[in-house]
Amino acid sequence: MRSIFAVFCLFSAFSAAQVSDGFTDKDLTKDPAWKGDTSAYKVNTSKQLQLNSSGSDSAAIYTSFSLFSNTEWQFWLKMAFSPSDNNLAKLYLMANGPLKAPLDGYYIRLGENGSFDSIDLWKQKGGVETKIIDGIPGRCAGSSNTLRIKVTRDNLGNWTLYSDSTGGTNFIKEGQVQDSSVTSASFLGVFSKHTSSNASAFYYDDIYAGPVMEKAQPLDIIINEVLPDPLAGGVDFVEVLNRSARVIDLSSLRLSSMDTIGGKLTEIKFITTAPRVFFPGEHLVLSTDASAIRSQYISGPEENFIEMSSVPAMNIDGDVVVISDANGVIIDKLVYLAEMHFPLLNDTKGYSLERIDSERSTQEAGNWHSAAQSLKATPAYRNSQYAVADGNDELGIEPAIFSPDNDGYQDVLSIVYNFDTPGFVASLRVYDASGAEVRQLARNELLGSRGMFTWDGLNEQRVKSPAGVYIIFFEVFKSSGELKRFKKACVLATKF
Repeated sequence: MRSIFAVFCLFSAFSAAQVSDGFTDKDLTKDPAWKGDTSAYKVNTSKQLQLNSSGSDSAAIYTSFSLFSNTEWQFWLKMAFSPSDNNLAKLYLMANGPLKAPLDGYYIRLGENGSFDSIDLWKQKGGVETKIIDGIPGRCAGSSNTLRIKVTRDNLGNWTLYSDSTGGTNFIKEGQVQDSSVTSASFLGVFSKHTSSNASAFYYDDIYAGPVMEKAQPLDIIINEVLPDPLAGGVDFVEVLNRSARVIDLSSLRLSSMDTIGGKLTEIKFITTAPRVFFPGEHLVLSTDASAIRSQYISGPEENFIEMSSVPAMNIDGDVVVISDANGVIIDKLVYLAEMHFPLLNDTKGYSLERIDSERSTQEAGNWHSAAQSLKATPAYRNSQYAVADGNDELGIEPAIFSPDNDGYQDVLSIVYNFDTPGFVASLRVYDASGAEVRQLARNELLGSRGMFTWDGLNEQRVKSPAGVYIIFFEVFKSSGELKRFKKACVLATKF
């Protein structure tokens, strides 16, 4: 089975155990479900969790969480006041019970007596609370404090605490410690202790707890679908897929175009400025208007749409789409052309170009096809034209009967090769039942050990071939003199 299947399994496992909440759905009852003093909090118009209490009191909410071998936590918070013993926040990283009861766990505390409030890591064992990292003095001592906190813990109990006092991601190390007194968790959450004047002055956002986020390496993230010619009222979009086994921090990536003459990145855009976890096997749609796309197409989950303030211009006739890291290292690049659409479409407006196989080269023209006619695009869903190079035979075809009518069902014939070693040079031709050559798909092309070609049912003149039986003739050789020839029959069918 292909590695992408394992990646999707990882996505399911990570999703089940981690916590990631930007409160964009404005719902505290699901994805994730928060418990505790939920009536004392609300999701405000800025899609932030805000304390909504009264008087002098404390309020805590928590959600289920399981510890990973190597875990990362991040919290954004704003305290619109000068913290103190009577106005403080606790960010519970892990706890074995509801946050107001005696428990075992760890938390970040912000608020203390004096004018040098720091960001500290505390351990709690029952009713005994002990500071184990004393952060930099004065980091949260202002009259209003906007912060982002990051904590990591490895499987040996080595803790490292970081913060950015502007709420961004330029983290400064606050301290580190080794402590493995508590090794399991059931919950994480936030605790707000307040006086009446600050009963609505606590804000929380971008809560993440899960595997340590990594930076993408080339081809970890791939371009999976593009829409450069949207319907009226719609917008361009680029869909990306995390095909790696890594949990990627989306804020480390950029979307751009490229000057094809000089090879310089242009129109470089931040995908997001806030940390956003990008899980293995996950599809994300990048655009300026998620609601417009979702209103025009059958779409995946809302949380898989990333709204950007602007995206690089995408010309209808052809352009370059690039995913890079913050240092300009190219993660993936697609040079698309209008000619990559299915030639028999009368009008490609509103149709996306879909990648067929995530394991094949991005720039392989035969790896792209118009989305199915019934859908036109599949934002945040598996592509309608998706196919993989499966099988262990040296040459296989799938499906044996295909119908290139762009309905999204068996539109393309996949011709899969699988050799023990790379280095073969291939020629690939299609013949009709009379023996006449219909299409040459490859000529003296250097192969890897495994891969796939596709046939869209068109002849050399880009006219649809008539229904009938066709022969796939595949010839490969090596410079050593080794020669292999294969013949496979397929049926091109037409709907009546």
